[in-house]
Amino acid sequence: MPLTLKKNVQGLIAYLPLAFTFLLPISQKLSTIFLGLWFIVALATVKKEALSWNVAYLVPMLYYVAVAISLLFSETFDGHFLEHKLAFLVLPIIFFLKGAKIFKDKVRLLHFFVYGCISAIGVCLLLAFLRSMGQQDGILVFRPKLIEGFSTYHSIIYGGNHFFGNHFSVLHQTVYFAMYLTFALIILIEFPFKNKLQTRSSIIFLLIAIGMTMNRASYIALFLIAVYYLFFLVKTKLGRVALFCAIILSGIILYKSDPRLARMKTNVERYFNPDGTVDEITSLNNIDRRPLLWYTAVQIIRENPVFGVGIADVNKELNKYYRKFETGTLQDLNAHNQYLQMLLELGITGLFLLALMMVLVWQKGIAYNPPNFVLSFLLLLLINFLFESMFNRYSGLSFYCFFYCLITMAPGKKFSESITGTSIFK
Repeated sequence: MPLTLKKNVQGLIAYLPLAFTFLLPISQKLSTIFLGLWFIVALATVKKEALSWNVAYLVPMLYYVAVAISLLFSETFDGHFLEHKLAFLVLPIIFFLKGAKIFKDKVRLLHFFVYGCISAIGVCLLLAFLRSMGQQDGILVFRPKLIEGFSTYHSIIYGGNHFFGNHFSVLHQTVYFAMYLTFALIILIEFPFKNKLQTRSSIIFLLIAIGMTMNRASYIALFLIAVYYLFFLVKTKLGRVALFCAIILSGIILYKSDPRLARMKTNVERYFNPDGTVDEITSLNNIDRRPLLWYTAVQIIRENPVFGVGIADVNKELNKYYRKFETGTLQDLNAHNQYLQMLLELGITGLFLLALMMVLVWQKGIAYNPPNFVLSFLLLLLINFLFESMFNRYSGLSFYCFFYCLITMAPGKKFSESITGTSIFK
């Protein structure tokens, strides 16, 4: 191969991880393609000096093996589960084969993810604007509201506006898009751009977009992360007491100002009997579902606590319970809680593997990353795990696997010995 062509090919290969990271918030299909290309190239260009083994890589691979074993003991073998969760095998192998090179590009990879998130927001805004345009009596009009008669406030709160909620987040489900944007915000706090104006404007842009997703899980995560950083900044006891009081007051105001939370509380009280059982339900909307999904998951886990019901049989078992008290709205929905989902699929083994990965994120992560960065990442995951079965969606599992490997990888100098983070709060 001519020298010039070889250099060009090597240059293109070097951009594969950057392309995957950039595309992760923008396109699930394109990011999957680039992940596949990256994996093939990693296998084809193995170099001893680039190898970087880390015990943390073993746990996601063990989880993948556990999924495969679970399929063998399920009533119905469905190979798509192995294909769907392939990132748990592929990404640890890539990081093992190319860890030294990836470590050198870590901050650059993180920034490309931020660029991807900002680009994704731009795409969502453009699509929302185009969908809001229409004609009335031959005149071009701008109509962001989907439901006539609703005030702007109520169209936003109840998901009837092109610029908010599901109608805004068209590239990913709102929970995952909001999670991506929140993590991009964390990245900019700990690894800001060299240009301060670019960093500050990007942070403001991300905060506005997170608000537009209308996702409460990310609101909670962002709130807790903000509280952590504020306590980190406030040094006096009196200041921290005042901050604590302000946080409690803000939480009460936010709770009272969101009518969806009051409606959810009312419906939960209506659907659940005093003894914790549920009778037949004739009508159900999106806001009421999670408590019923969690209730159902817990009933099944009680019957199968050690090994679960097997990954291929989870939906079948959930549907059996759903039919006992509901007319069809819940059919084929997962537990919408990663902790419960792991117990359903693999029993105690699954929950143990999940807990072990979280411990390794902290243990390995703080050695090679700013502690605030690692803790914020963990908080973001732990909160989102409460409301979503993240490993059931490509958006969730690809994000988790990639950043799990990126944060836990160990080559190079330790964080305490090198400057790998320049937080805006320093």
